[in-house]
Amino acid sequence: MYEYLRRTWNRGGGPVADTSDVRERFAEGSLRLSTMLALVAAALALVGAAGWLFGLPILHQVLSSWPSMQPNTSLGLLLSAVAVLLLRSERPHRVRVLAILALATVVLILGSATLCEYLFRLDLGVDRLFV
Repeated sequence: MYEYLRRTWNRGGGPVADTSDVRERFAEGSLRLSTMLALVAAALALVGAAGWLFGLPILHQVLSSWPSMQPNTSLGLLLSAVAVLLLRSERPHRVRVLAILALATVVLILGSATLCEYLFRLDLGVDRLFV
C-alpha cells in the first residue's frame, strides 16, 4: 500500500503526472496559441494596410484620438506573423528556415530604421516607403 501511494502521489500532496504527457499537451497548446496569435496579428496588419490602400482611416486608426497604424508597422507585423506561421513545424526544412531568417532580417532592418528616425530625429522616409 505504501509503495502504491509513493508512486502515485507527489510530496506536495497531489497526484504525480506523467511528465511526457504534460509536455506534449503543453507543446500542442503552445502551438495552437502561437498559431491563433499569429493569425490575429496578420489580420490586424492586413486591415491596417487595407485602410492605407483604400483611404479608409477607420481601418488604420480606430479612434481619432489614437495614433494610426503606419504602413511600415503593418508590413513588419505581417512579416512577423508569416515567420511565426512558417516556424510551426517540428523540423523545418532548410529553405523554410532561410525564409524565416530573411523575414526576421527585414523586420529587424525596418524596425531599426524606424527607431533611428525617432532617436536621431532623422527622416529616412521609412514611413513613406509603402504609401
